[in-house]
Amino acid sequence: LLFSAQIFTRRVEYGVPTSVDIVALWYVEDFRSVAAGSFEGEVVLFDLFLRESKGCYKGHHRSVTSIVYVDQYNYIVSASRSEHEVAVWDPMSFRRLGKLRGHSSGVACMVYHAEADHLISLDMASVVRFWSGSTNECRRAISAISDHAFTGGQAISLLSVYSSASGGHHLLYLFARGL
Repeated sequence: LLFSAQIFTRRVEYGVPTSVDIVALWYVEDFRSVAAGSFEGEVVLFDLFLRESKGCYKGHHRSVTSIVYVDQYNYIVSASRSEHEVAVWDPMSFRRLGKLRGHSSGVACMVYHAEADHLISLDMASVVRFWSGSTNECRRAISAISDHAFTGGQAISLLSVYSSASGGHHLLYLFARGL
């Protein structure tokens, strides 16, 4: 939150027009940059050391609510809660490389798990999709509500993968009623 607040207060310095509101952030270590998603459906890559915009991806129609950099394959994915697909784009050319299709509702959040080579996306209908990081094909989809006996509510933006001491990997997601 502190980093987000700094971006908000210094966005003019970084070349972002004052009318742009940032709603999603992701640090892209390989580029010493931050990818910032806006309400206007854009993803801007800011160089933190040069303090300037490296470029802008304009592939969404609505607010960008989730961004992930997949360093293993050097691409960025971005999504919106109002769109049923995930955009895959090149952070050097800002061209769209493709879209991950399959969700039946807006994509709430995403995370990349390097060990399993999975990009994991969670949509507003509580469906979790596991995409191959190398081929971008959907390997598996589960309904988090029916598979785990949750009732009611919709998914909100909390998705995380963690490893247990025994070496297993676990997916953590959060549900809230009445959203």
